[in-house]
Amino acid sequence: MMVIGPQLNLTEKEAWIANIVSVVSTIFMRFIIGPMCDTYGARRLQAGLLIFGGVMVIVAAVAVRDATSLIVMRFLIGAVGGALVPCQYWNSEMFVKELAGTAQAISAGWGNLGGGVTQMVMPLLYTLCLNGMSSKNAWRYALLFPGGACLLCGVCVPRFADDTPRGNITALVEDDTIQKPSTTTSAREGFSQPVAWMLAFQYGCCFGVELTVNNMLATHFTEEFELDMVTAGTIASLFGATNLFARACGGCISDRMNKTYGFRGRLGCQAGFLLFEGIMLFIFSRISDSIATSIVLLVMFSLGVHGSEGTTYAIVPYVKPSATGSVSGVVGAGGSIGAVLWGLIFLFRGSMAPLDCLTIVSLIVIASSLSTFFILVQDQPGLLFSPTSSKRHRGDIS
Repeated sequence: MMVIGPQLNLTEKEAWIANIVSVVSTIFMRFIIGPMCDTYGARRLQAGLLIFGGVMVIVAAVAVRDATSLIVMRFLIGAVGGALVPCQYWNSEMFVKELAGTAQAISAGWGNLGGGVTQMVMPLLYTLCLNGMSSKNAWRYALLFPGGACLLCGVCVPRFADDTPRGNITALVEDDTIQKPSTTTSAREGFSQPVAWMLAFQYGCCFGVELTVNNMLATHFTEEFELDMVTAGTIASLFGATNLFARACGGCISDRMNKTYGFRGRLGCQAGFLLFEGIMLFIFSRISDSIATSIVLLVMFSLGVHGSEGTTYAIVPYVKPSATGSVSGVVGAGGSIGAVLWGLIFLFRGSMAPLDCLTIVSLIVIASSLSTFFILVQDQPGLLFSPTSSKRHRGDIS
């Protein structure tokens, strides 16, 4: 936005609207794609989203000429954000529940790592393109790289991957090896689970916060500490770079806690990571006089937010196994809904400073950690009490 905004004469309000609408399309896509995963499998759906997203990014390089066209293209490109759902569902098909936290967290964490890489690589690509063209064209040519990468991945996925360890969904259904529910049945079963919506709220308090912070970090360091675009982008990329290991750590710790303490261990892990995230975000939003301190707090906050994402999806396969895709869609959409709500705080903040908006968000995150006490999954113990009797032993989730 630091480059595109001035060229398109964007107001701050228009920039935030563009950020928000990109997440709105993600919400719709995640609700739609979740039940479809239970019926058709993840492979083809993932490929379709990547190809669509790649095409839209390349079209945006040509089509964006003003605020309206930017907002429209951000909305269309945002649909590719629905790819999180088939990604997470795919892992639940490939791995047993005992490893659900680690497997899903590694794949999604490395996917979210793209947010940090983008903060660092896109300014560099733009700078390289400036060597042979004007600034008005340089950012357009730079967009061809991520667009091409999406297209390449979308083409490779159906060619080199399978839906399950036993083969592709279509062949397994035709051979009567498995039975898949209809999309409407999956949606009805998954969307009716109160726990799914509770996890959606908590995912909005981690993934939703991540999206919002990604949209404002580079600008924050540029304006607050008067850094150039490349330096600010590099510092901002640290927030996403911890996805390389932080989300995986959250999932792995959840798996280990489940092995030692059963499902109650997963819930305790969830509450702890969310609480740590909220506290670190609160401190980050209150201390801005030192760039070194801000960077340290940013990294600590990123560990909490990404770890929370890993612990959240480690719980998803337990909620309704026959409608895991729909549950995954609800939770994923909750993350995007959170991003929209936090974005609206920034959009209508008036004279309030951006860091004060983050303070408000941090208090909501802290409150979300306490809501873990109300997560009650059928045949699993709660954090303090169990609503139904269960004969399962610690760590036994078969």
